[in-house]
Amino acid sequence: MFSEEACEYIQSLHGLFIALEEPLRGGDYEGCRALSRRCGVPIILSESFVRVGQFPLIEGEPSFWAVNIRVSKMGGLLRACTVAARAKAAGISIVVGAQVGETSIFTRVALAVVDRYRDIVIAQEGAFGTHLLEFDLCESPLMFGRGGFLTDILFHDRPGLGLSRAP
Repeated sequence: MFSEEACEYIQSLHGLFIALEEPLRGGDYEGCRALSRRCGVPIILSESFVRVGQFPLIEGEPSFWAVNIRVSKMGGLLRACTVAARAKAAGISIVVGAQVGETSIFTRVALAVVDRYRDIVIAQEGAFGTHLLEFDLCESPLMFGRGGFLTDILFHDRPGLGLSRAP
């Protein structure tokens, strides 16, 4: 559960963030629901949401939730798109990204999910490339640059998700 002091602090930060990611023990849907209701901020489910079969736990109250869809966590592009489609049908927002330390391959695949479901995306993560990795599997790794923007995403017309193997 959460304390009244914690909720007051969250409310004092109004306007500085759009949602809280996993603020309570993993799987505590009731606690997160109560926190969202009391503090007026959506909860981003990350570790607590790993498969489409968990939607019955959150459907019916879309303003309380956002689902963090990381392609590797969901089990690949098709499963990530299945979760995104179900979220869209339920009116639930999503965060899309790659986990810290993943290569440009996962960043690029995540961009496909973002492109298809952009109307429900509230945030995107990933594109750390060699900011965090010593070596990325791709030549010209996808990385965020100035202002948090991707350095090169114009590769829709190239094979292999627009990526090349590093030498």
